[in-house]
Amino acid sequence: MKLQSRAVETRSETRAAKLQGKRVGFVPTMGALHDGHISLVRAAKAQSDFVLASIFVNPTQFGPNEDLAKYPRTFEADRKKLEAEGVDLLFAPSVEEMYPDGAVTFVPVEGISDRLDGRSRPGHFRGVATVVAKIVVVPIVREPDGLALSSRNAYLSPAERKQATVLSRALREVHAQYRSGERSAARLIEAARQVFASEPSVRLDYVEIVDRDTLESVSQVKAGTLVAVAAFVGSTRLIDNVVLT
Repeated sequence: MKLQSRAVETRSETRAAKLQGKRVGFVPTMGALHDGHISLVRAAKAQSDFVLASIFVNPTQFGPNEDLAKYPRTFEADRKKLEAEGVDLLFAPSVEEMYPDGAVTFVPVEGISDRLDGRSRPGHFRGVATVVAKIVVVPIVREPDGLALSSRNAYLSPAERKQATVLSRALREVHAQYRSGERSAARLIEAARQVFASEPSVRLDYVEIVDRDTLESVSQVKAGTLVAVAAFVGSTRLIDNVVLT
């Protein structure tokens, strides 16, 4: 696996792969890799001939009082995991490489950037979209007890780790009621809130049921509707979601 820190060299490598007729797959990450990231790498390998991964803790998607400074950074362990998965090229730029002096171009997503996490974290979606303009969705990877894998899970104490399963439990309850015939978004949201009430130490940020393409709230749900939650477990903010099927 090659390692590059400069964008121009990375473009040259991927251009050469394309000229050889190879399909290039890109897996952008912020490091602190877990099995969820590895599932993305494996999906890219299954669909591509040349796999590029990146490790870059993107400062523009963190708010002024968020966890940029303490976000877990485990570069050497991450590098070994990517190499073991057969990644062809690892792009690990500096902040200066990605945002040189005078950089003024950003990618806002009008009508979506101020919903869900965008409402709770102003500027977050703009920061993500600026770094990653196009992604392919794959299923969320979870722990055996349902907790969605996240690099921020490392912040949780053992007690908080147990409490954090309330996010996935709330989503499972919504999904179960949907499959039993409930179609009212308001009643499904209330069902999720009742599950969160069982963990009073967890502070709910939002639970919303939305169209998965526009992120606009819906009053009646159907197959493909997105249920999204965010909550603070101690000082750690976690998110999770499920698409109703």
